[in-house]
Amino acid sequence: MRALHIYGTSSAGKVRAVNEDRFLIAGIHENVGGVTLHLPAGAELVRHPGLLVAVADGMGGHAAGELASRIALQTIAEQLLYYLKPEMNDDEVARQLGNLIIFADGAIRQQALATAEFADMGCTLVGILLRGEHCFCFHAGDSRLYRYRERFLQQLTQDHSAAGMMERRGVTGDSSSREILNSLGGGPAGVCAPEIKSGVSFTSGDTLLLCSDGLSEMVPVEEIEQALQTRATLSERGELLLQLANDQGGSDNITVVLIEAI
Repeated sequence: MRALHIYGTSSAGKVRAVNEDRFLIAGIHENVGGVTLHLPAGAELVRHPGLLVAVADGMGGHAAGELASRIALQTIAEQLLYYLKPEMNDDEVARQLGNLIIFADGAIRQQALATAEFADMGCTLVGILLRGEHCFCFHAGDSRLYRYRERFLQQLTQDHSAAGMMERRGVTGDSSSREILNSLGGGPAGVCAPEIKSGVSFTSGDTLLLCSDGLSEMVPVEEIEQALQTRATLSERGELLLQLANDQGGSDNITVVLIEAI
């Protein structure tokens, strides 16, 4: 791997007035489109503390979800250096990533307690940390991480939702259930138990896709693969995915982040 190209974009969709999604790329968190980053794989940022990219999908309505996703990503970006040290091994990094996410969960809950109308606010989270030659993945909820390799799209996360749990157990039921079982915040009944994976394979020619369910629920995997197979630039591919979700109705906020290894 010689270089990394990253593109992030987000849209409120065609139905909702407020975009409660947000994405983070190396300390920059946004809920609009058009953030691009190019850097050599050996850049100091990648070595320590690591290149962190994430997507959060807010919940709670009345702009509470937008606040929750912003608090989550801002907290993670600001605290990363305090949690990760250069001498840490992979197990220690994974453990500290989990602790960092729990800390962000606490920041959301603290704000929720201070404002009654935000009592149930929360967000899902999915992200990756590229640290030298090592790639870590973390998530809570139904925002997803995919890896596109040799014209095939593979989902690397499993949905922490009622529908996802039923599917894994082979249970027949309402597969459209969107109840989230794992999130940051989410009110007194919310559970934050981030899933962390180390040793994620990411090599030259691969593209990682992080997205909210506004993409994954609206656009079939086959259409996502076709969009990523085009010879368009990374930003054009990202905007194409956003457009595909809007063409399917855009019933939810949509966020897409692409990371291409050169």
